[in-house]
Amino acid sequence: MQKWFNKLNLTYSILICALLSVIGVSLIFMRLNGHLPIGIFIGLGFIIESLILLYKKFIKVN
Repeated sequence: MQKWFNKLNLTYSILICALLSVIGVSLIFMRLNGHLPIGIFIGLGFIIESLILLYKKFIKVN
């Protein structure tokens, strides 16, 4: 996924990370309300993964 993500331009990178974050937050929210039996750690995983992808693409110096 890292190579695919690095080939995206800025707009699509931000959209993909925003989508992953929204999915993560919704999984956490549904778990806290009792709609899903699992979801907190999967939701946190989506959020953290999107932050790692953005860090490796835009902040990390080669």
